Amino acid sequence: MARRPGCRAIRISAAPLTAVLRECISRTWVRRGSMMRLIEGLGQLVSSAVAAARVRFEFLQAEHARLKDNCETLLARTTRTKDEIRTLRQELAARREGYIEVNGVHFRVMLGGVDATPRCMKCQSALTAFPPSSNELLVCLGCGYVARGVRPADAAKSAFELRKTMRRSRALSH
Repeated sequence: MARRPGCRAIRISAAPLTAVLRECISRTWVRRGSMMRLIEGLGQLVSSAVAAARVRFEFLQAEHARLKDNCETLLARTTRTKDEIRTLRQELAARREGYIEVNGVHFRVMLGGVDATPRCMKCQSALTAFPPSSNELLVCLGCGYVARGVRPADAAKSAFELRKTMRRSRALSH
């Protein structure tokens, strides 16, 4: 069996065993048959110890592989979570001050809340109703952008819902 780098080889020394056997042979009370039984018993003991060590080694190899897989899974999960946290922090920073798109128009978000005035998607100027005082179109007087499919009343409802959502999220975060 080839050794892996970093693993120590296990050596079983026969010197102490040989010394014990010589001592037993030198004594007159030990018979040759009992000596053979002693040697066989010691051989079986060593064989069973080696077999147990192999089983333990195989178990530890399997445990190491399982823990390595768990570690890789946890590292991947940690990376995904860190990416998600970074994305959420960026979104939070953008929402604290900036603009949020809702139904084809922007609303300005400030630290105090949400501005109810719908803004142009291109130049962020305030959109006005066209014709004036109607519920037909929202038009940017700066660049000519027309918010298609969004009426002034819809924009007001969107601003109200956005304010309500911002209040709710602020209450949950405290």
